[in-house]
Amino acid sequence: MQKARDELSGLLIAEKGQPYVTPALWTNLNYSDAGLKLWKRRAAGILAEDCRKLNVGIYDLCPCGSGEKLRFCCEGALRE
Repeated sequence: MQKARDELSGLLIAEKGQPYVTPALWTNLNYSDAGLKLWKRRAAGILAEDCRKLNVGIYDLCPCGSGEKLRFCCEGALRE
């Protein structure tokens, strides 16, 4: 997860000679941890609500279609 975040941050920070990139939450590394934590909390809530509506348990297949169990897929990725 850290590697992916670092790569995304690098894509959003303008390099020398490159046109200016529109600022985003990820360009400021001081905000990235707090922003990621807030995003994960919100996304986990949405996922839990959708799973309740679909009657999907933690050991059922993840609704994202990956073929993995929910606990080891999306729910696991959003766990803090």
